Amino acid sequence: VDVWSVGCIFAELWLRKPLFPGATELAMLQWIFAVLGTPTEADWPGHTSLPHFVQLDSVAPTPLERLVSAAPPDALDLLRRLLRCNPAERLTAEEALRHPYFTQDPPAAAEAELPKPLSLSQRRELEAQRQQAMAAVGPVTARA
Repeated sequence: VDVWSVGCIFAELWLRKPLFPGATELAMLQWIFAVLGTPTEADWPGHTSLPHFVQLDSVAPTPLERLVSAAPPDALDLLRRLLRCNPAERLTAEEALRHPYFTQDPPAAAEAELPKPLSLSQRRELEAQRQQAMAAVGPVTARA
């Protein structure tokens, strides 16, 4: 399991937007290092020997508390551990599932309490209602 991606999605759930919105590989690395800080040999031994390594300007990390301010401390700790640049220091999927974040209050809902997905007929009925409401409103035009 790619826990780096899990960390990116976890952050996006809190932020409601991507944590690393780069459009190219280089832009993505710049975003990652702006958030996590540029790795050093002490942080990630041997990373400078990886294929296609490019030395970027050294950047200090940005505190996740500032970026993901709505997340509680246990969520921030999980996020930090999922987004370690050094893969050897990153949590495994099993370790992540044992993280205290998942046992803190409020407890997770029981499966029976979760909302059920709409059936196909219910989705069709809702879409028909939406189309009727839109037709009643008429075309929407922008105001100057």
